[in-house]
Amino acid sequence: MSQTNRGPCHFYATPSGCWRGTSCHFTHDVQSPSNRNPFSSTSSTRSYHDNRSRTCTFWLSKDGCRFGDTCKFSHPEASISPTTTATWRTSPVPQRSNTKPPTCRFWLMNGWCRDDDVCRFSHERDASTTVATRSTTSFQDSPTPATWRTSPVHQRTNTKPPTCRFWLLQGWCRDDDVCRFSHERDASITVATPNTISPVPLLDSQGIATLDVTNSDIFRSLSEKPLTSSEITNIMKPFLFDNFRFHNTFKVYAFWVPFQSAHRSNSNWSDEDGQVLLNTVAKGNGLLRIGDIIRWPDVSLEAGLDRETLSFQRGYYPLLSMLSSDFVLKSTRNHLVHSLYFGVLDNLECFAENVEGCVELALAVGSFKDPDGRKTEEGISGFQVFHSLAVVLFECLNRFKNAIATYPRLGPLVKYLVQWIETWAKDVSSTPPAFVDPMFAATSPEARNFTITHLRENAQRLLAITEREQKKISRVEERRTVPSSLQFTNQGVASALSILYKDEGPGALRRAGPRHDNDHEDIHDIRIAPTEQELICSHAPYLPANFFEAPHHGPRESVERLLDIQYRLLREEGSAPLRTSIQLVRNDILNHLNGESTQLSGLINRGGGKYRGNVSHEESVMFNVYTNVAFLGLCPDRRGISAKVSFDTPPGRARAESAASRTEFWESIGGKRLMQGGLVALVWEERGEVGIHLGILATRVSEVTEFVATNAESVIARIVFFDVSVQLRILQCLRKDGPVSSGIKILVESPVMYEAIRPFLEALCVEPETLPFSTHLVHRPPGFFEANHVLPPKYARMPGFEYQLSHLFPREKNVLDMKLSPMDPESVSNAREALRRNSRLDPSQADAVIATLTREVALIQGPPGTGKSFVGIELIRILIDAGLPILMLAFTNHALDHMLRGILDADITDDIVRLGGRCTDPRVFPFSIDKLEQNEDALDTTLRSHYRDLKESEKEIETFVAEFLQNDATPEAIDRYLAIHYPEHYEHLRTPPDWVEALYSNLVGGGRWVLAKPGGRTEVEEISRYSFWLQGHDIGFLSAPKYPKPLHKGKTTNAEKVSQPVNRYDVLSSEGGALEEEDDEQDCDGFEKILQSADAWPQDPSPIEPEGNDRASVDTALKPGIRSGKALQNSIDDSAQPKSNVERFLLKMGIRNVPGIPSSNRKLELLVEEGVVWTMSLTERKALHDFWGKAVLQDMLFTHEEKYEELRYRNQEAQEIYNECKDDIKRRLLRKADIVGCTTTGAAKLSSLLKSISPRVLLVEEAGQVLEAHILGTLVQSVEHLILIGDPLQLRPTLNNYSLSMDSTKGRKLFRFDMSLMERLSSSGFPMSQIDVQRRMRPEISNLIRHTLYPNLTDNDFVKNYPNVRGFAKNVFFLDHEHPENDGSAEDTSSKFNTYEVDMICDIVIYLLRQGCYSQEGDIVVLCAYLGQLAKVRDALRGLVTVVIDERDQTELADCDEKQVKFSPTSQVNRVGVATRVLLRTVDNFQGEEARIVILSLVRNAGPIDQAGIQGGLKRTIGFLRSDNRTNVSLSRAKEGLFILGNKAQLTAKSPMWKGVLEELESNGCIGKALPISCHRHPEILQHVSQPGHLHLISPDGGCLQSCDTRLKCGHVCPSKTTQTTLGFNASKNAARFVLDTTLASGIATRNAGSADTRYPKSSFPVATVHPSSSATNWMLWKLCIVLSV
Repeated sequence: MSQTNRGPCHFYATPSGCWRGTSCHFTHDVQSPSNRNPFSSTSSTRSYHDNRSRTCTFWLSKDGCRFGDTCKFSHPEASISPTTTATWRTSPVPQRSNTKPPTCRFWLMNGWCRDDDVCRFSHERDASTTVATRSTTSFQDSPTPATWRTSPVHQRTNTKPPTCRFWLLQGWCRDDDVCRFSHERDASITVATPNTISPVPLLDSQGIATLDVTNSDIFRSLSEKPLTSSEITNIMKPFLFDNFRFHNTFKVYAFWVPFQSAHRSNSNWSDEDGQVLLNTVAKGNGLLRIGDIIRWPDVSLEAGLDRETLSFQRGYYPLLSMLSSDFVLKSTRNHLVHSLYFGVLDNLECFAENVEGCVELALAVGSFKDPDGRKTEEGISGFQVFHSLAVVLFECLNRFKNAIATYPRLGPLVKYLVQWIETWAKDVSSTPPAFVDPMFAATSPEARNFTITHLRENAQRLLAITEREQKKISRVEERRTVPSSLQFTNQGVASALSILYKDEGPGALRRAGPRHDNDHEDIHDIRIAPTEQELICSHAPYLPANFFEAPHHGPRESVERLLDIQYRLLREEGSAPLRTSIQLVRNDILNHLNGESTQLSGLINRGGGKYRGNVSHEESVMFNVYTNVAFLGLCPDRRGISAKVSFDTPPGRARAESAASRTEFWESIGGKRLMQGGLVALVWEERGEVGIHLGILATRVSEVTEFVATNAESVIARIVFFDVSVQLRILQCLRKDGPVSSGIKILVESPVMYEAIRPFLEALCVEPETLPFSTHLVHRPPGFFEANHVLPPKYARMPGFEYQLSHLFPREKNVLDMKLSPMDPESVSNAREALRRNSRLDPSQADAVIATLTREVALIQGPPGTGKSFVGIELIRILIDAGLPILMLAFTNHALDHMLRGILDADITDDIVRLGGRCTDPRVFPFSIDKLEQNEDALDTTLRSHYRDLKESEKEIETFVAEFLQNDATPEAIDRYLAIHYPEHYEHLRTPPDWVEALYSNLVGGGRWVLAKPGGRTEVEEISRYSFWLQGHDIGFLSAPKYPKPLHKGKTTNAEKVSQPVNRYDVLSSEGGALEEEDDEQDCDGFEKILQSADAWPQDPSPIEPEGNDRASVDTALKPGIRSGKALQNSIDDSAQPKSNVERFLLKMGIRNVPGIPSSNRKLELLVEEGVVWTMSLTERKALHDFWGKAVLQDMLFTHEEKYEELRYRNQEAQEIYNECKDDIKRRLLRKADIVGCTTTGAAKLSSLLKSISPRVLLVEEAGQVLEAHILGTLVQSVEHLILIGDPLQLRPTLNNYSLSMDSTKGRKLFRFDMSLMERLSSSGFPMSQIDVQRRMRPEISNLIRHTLYPNLTDNDFVKNYPNVRGFAKNVFFLDHEHPENDGSAEDTSSKFNTYEVDMICDIVIYLLRQGCYSQEGDIVVLCAYLGQLAKVRDALRGLVTVVIDERDQTELADCDEKQVKFSPTSQVNRVGVATRVLLRTVDNFQGEEARIVILSLVRNAGPIDQAGIQGGLKRTIGFLRSDNRTNVSLSRAKEGLFILGNKAQLTAKSPMWKGVLEELESNGCIGKALPISCHRHPEILQHVSQPGHLHLISPDGGCLQSCDTRLKCGHVCPSKTTQTTLGFNASKNAARFVLDTTLASGIATRNAGSADTRYPKSSFPVATVHPSSSATNWMLWKLCIVLSV
């Protein structure tokens, strides 16, 4: 309709104008006489122009008129006094002053003003005015906002109206084109909306110094008005509806709004919220929405407000930002994260096309800003786009194996990204910038350079991965070419290896082809657990040499090569012992089948035990064999589907008669036998074929102990096998009708803990480019590190970063501020000098601290007693103060607890979390993860949901197993089978004759029968037509008619009722003989009663058959016309004679001819061809059922493996998801911690958690004892500082495979696998700090290692003032003897012992304890080089002192001493005080500890050369005493005294270090054939002891036989011989008073059970033996004086 027909618009005449503009339905004619001002008085009749004659009252006021020259009233200049008029009125006619009015606050807040140019306030920003606005955009340069009147007729201004705020927020407006606001974005206006994002925080010098680059959210923008988690949830709900679709681009923009608040900087956001959002968007409809956005057909950088074209800035970049967000990258729910990134790869073509087009255009125009001028898009930085894209591509490459090969578009996209970054970096760094990036608008050049460098590093990492994978695909010939060996020290070995490598490379590189099915070139293709072919393969595995010059198929000096070497050697360490064991056992089984006697035959006869075999002349193997394996069942387990097995109890203490003894054995041996997570092999021989099946033990120690408490002959275990086939084979054996297995079944237990190796192998299979510090860690040629400087840590290289060192100074120094700038050499020099002069550190410790803080890889060598743990704690203090999260590793639980306790005691922080469950320190235990988890609400909604899924999958498996174990096919299964394979039979079964159908319906009813069972129980049975047919209920009904009986006049008693037989088919006829319809309901009730009666049905619901076993008699009985008394008629007449229930039923059905009872017995071939099943006899039905049942079972077997694998996979997937949710709870705790402490094994098991917490510092305690593979497997990508504290000259890592170790000749030349990373780097020339001042050993002891290993080691003054060892003339002494080991036997035993040394040690221990000053725990330690010696010393001291044995040694002892009664290491023996405790240790388990007195038993001794035992075959070798590292540890544990027992000549000949040590001892007169004994009271009297028992004779009480002559306090002279009590030693006064009893002094204790030993008096220590004089009075007086003097 025309506007002219609508009349004039009244709003148009107002000062504000008409807000509808040209779309108004009324005319905008200013000349119209009817156009009145609707805001004027309703009584006014004057026109608009008539009002101009009146003066405006607002104009006269001090505020002036806000309408200016548009006011309808006049503004006469003459009527206003200049002195009384406001100076900031806006009328252009009366100009009163040049002073401009104040700025409009509404304009400041919103960027526009509804009064437009008639506003009385200024629309220009006043520089002196600061208004808290909601918008971050500056309006200083914005033009005056336009009026929003749009009529072209009444045009008051040429500017357009302001932008519609609703349109800005939602992308659409309900008023559409009639809205009074503009639907075009004004470049000068920024509206604060939830979709508005604030730019990345300014990277100023202070901000970048504390920047955590491991937090990906720092490069993402946060919404200016962050939403809460509940708001995010509500916003996301509509997008997740099934019927939701993105109908236009504005819906997409709204979808990304909540994700801009999913930011770690959002105070309303938590990690839990992030996981909830991830769970929402990464599955179901959320994942569909992501896919819709990725596949959007038209994406542009210049989309503007187009409804069809998606804006890259608002629709695609948010996708990249979300995928690179912290809540996605740090999540432990890998299955959800994988889903998101797989969505990108699955739509890679569309994704790459959209990204490439938009980025190319942005680089061409020099900005990511939309040309439509929307200012909010200035927050999108090129750095943000490229960083997010780099993260997305890296995750795709890292999470999906062979992604480059699978998705060809991925490689080119990576290369494009590298080029884009270089172009962008060049443009943004030019002057003036050729690329406008808002991130760098106000940042320093240092910040810009840092971000560019960070981005370039990520791009180069991506490029390296891509090129490596592409080379792998192309298989270029140069990878198969062995690099020429360089001219180095290992050149001869390398040349030999090069020749060998040409023929014996890995996998396809081997000339003869792969060795077995698990021999591959790429470690990612190798299954961690060995395969059966691999275990029985006779070819030696491919093992790369571990040094720089060695040939290798990987690139030289590459991380790929480093990881390959460590992976293969670590896997060989775990699999070689098992492989050797399997081959020995398999050969024995095959020989046993041929009638030969083998070691395994003996073990089988004995019921299991230890198998000992020789691998080479240097190496042997010993493993456990369990015999008579039987299968008990399959059940779901938290490790998978486990098979429950039983086997013979191994011989020895495990078969003890006492249940307590058996339980105690398995509890003590839990760390060595049947370890949960250990690897076992089921060796199954059947009909000459030997199969090997590997699995993981899932049994807990508590399960074993509970079972053996009541079973002495067998043990149970649960095993999760790797292969499905063996589990199905076990199921077959469990079936009653399954094959009977009569072959040999044994279990072979691997001596290596599989679960301790598997996590590291998985961690080593990472992308090589993700390993930090690759420049330093790869194999380098000699001299490389001397020419290359080690940079400070990455975080320390940030501009403005400084360490605060003031904490290292004592309070009295009053140092409040001491900064160290790692990039400033002068600052480093000043800090080092200050620490050396005034700090708590000695000069060498100060140098080590400074070097560590300024090197990204730092090595600190701490010789024995130098306080390296103290240095580590001080370093942690500095790093925590700098706000750096630390991951601290230790080799043992003891070392870990010791370090954490030191941190707590130093009051550094209490925000620590200890991972692992073997914490024994009460100070540290409250910080263990298990304890902290108890305070968390672990079972949240998501976890409960996944737990239900897990239980459901387990229930499905249990149902499957139960069905599989059924001997017969169920009727339902047969019914389904018939429908497919025998449709004719199936149709006849479903459509029986009418009378049979009626019989079935009336008899079965609801399809269920209640069967009576013994004991009054009932069971509900589902009855199908097939079951009805099979059990022959139709035949039974016809064959057992019942006639009504005469009625009795009296009532029938209950007894009579019970005695009467009940026919189950009586319910089909009335009681009176006539079938009345009105009795139907009554009959049904009676039927229900009969069904519930115990007499109604037999207990076995088998087909009804007459009595008798003769099948012929049965068929005869079922012939028509045979019934009780008279035959059933073929036709039913209407006579009045009584009729049977059968006849009455048939009459009701309208059937007068009684069906015949089938009795035929046809052949099966005829039965399967004829489908009329209801005419078959019971015999035929049974035969046909058996045939069908077997066919169904056979058919089920074909499908069981596939179904079982599916159920297994679903259970495994449910278990992984459940574990991920549990890990998420741990992650929440770890994210709050300053320090996370764990052992190396624990770190590998929780590698996903460590990645989520992103530690920036990795500190390794006792790094010399940690395998290099363990450290590499723990180095997560976020680590920027690696600190290794230890001593490569002390103990090396312990190996199970001797051939890989440095002690082996072959291992030392080729593999060097027990060489720690710390030792390898230091021996290659990498700088290593050394602490030089030791505070443990007296100088005589420290000289032994100073002159052999540590020439720069110095002694602190404290150790120079130790007292001399009481009772000995020498503080250090080597007792040289030639008493042979193993009592002279040449038998090669697993562990050695030396009886002479055992006896001498007992004498020395008792003698030292009698001195009275060495009775505290830890004062005396007996160190044994061999475990066998430890057992002997333990037994010798058992009845004399309390012996304390370390848990690790005790476990080893329990495993070795099977036939001996277990000794409790902490039990207390009678006649011994609690204080007299002696520690027994092996050398390998005493590193890091110390004692006042150390007695070292070296054991190895071949005896004199001319002894017959030598000629008999006893070898003059010293075993692993050749190791300088073990020698170093054994010599450096003592503080005050060290006494060594060994063979000087044998040690000197076999070890250069022992030669130097013995020369040092000999130069000081500390070597001899006898111990120099000296009384403290009479030091001039020196006696020598060389034989056991002699020490007691010359010093029975710890002193000597000389008179004491000490004057007592009473004035008398002591008449006794010298004792430690009479010497006035006051350390144990109470003990002295106790032992003065002459009865105790003269008692004799037995040293061993059943034998007397007169050398040791029955008393506590110290002992004061007294001799009473002839005068009783004098004796009593003397005794009293002694007591008083003490």
